[in-house]
Amino acid sequence: MFSLVRLLAPVRAAAANPSSASTTVSLDLPGTLSAPLQKPLRDHILNSLTSEKNPITHSSAYQRCEPTSSVATGHQRAEGRRSQLYFKSRNSKLRDQAQERGKENDVFKGCVVYVNGFMKGTTDLEVKRIVGIGGGRCRYVAGGDTTHIITSMPLSASKTQKHLDSNGRKVHIVTPEWIMDSVRLEKRQPEWKYNIVESKVQGSLRLGSAKENMAIDLTEE
Repeated sequence: MFSLVRLLAPVRAAAANPSSASTTVSLDLPGTLSAPLQKPLRDHILNSLTSEKNPITHSSAYQRCEPTSSVATGHQRAEGRRSQLYFKSRNSKLRDQAQERGKENDVFKGCVVYVNGFMKGTTDLEVKRIVGIGGGRCRYVAGGDTTHIITSMPLSASKTQKHLDSNGRKVHIVTPEWIMDSVRLEKRQPEWKYNIVESKVQGSLRLGSAKENMAIDLTEE
């Protein structure tokens, strides 16, 4: 958290000596300022737009949020086309927005990840961010090209089948630890160590580590 005291001291000094406002005002926290303090702070912000400390032009908030598209209004609407075309267009726009963040390595190159449910020890936003900078791709709507489902919770077999009923390949269903360990070791780890295997008795998916269950064919009857 930014310190309000740290902000107000130089701002008050700048208000007392306007000629030095452009060099002494801190931008740590705008806060709610009285009228005499607002002008020197505003002037300093406008006079330091090229500075890396400027909270407007050098904000890192975009890296900590998830780009989204409206499903209700404007150009995001399908304009009468079938919903499949809308979701294809939406995924494309979301993918383009995510790629603007850039990538740092190719650990997850070729991986198409769908994040489902609770993420133990992390968040879905963090998982998606890590996959993106690792050269992978996240689906915001489940689809047929998904290669991995990331989850910390057992999924019902019917729910998983519903997500991937158009997929003709085997899909890895793994915990978030697979993501974190792959990044930490700078190498994609074997999925079987983090796999969720099918329970024939309960009709659900549970955590497991059997190497022969490296992937689950969700197209089998």
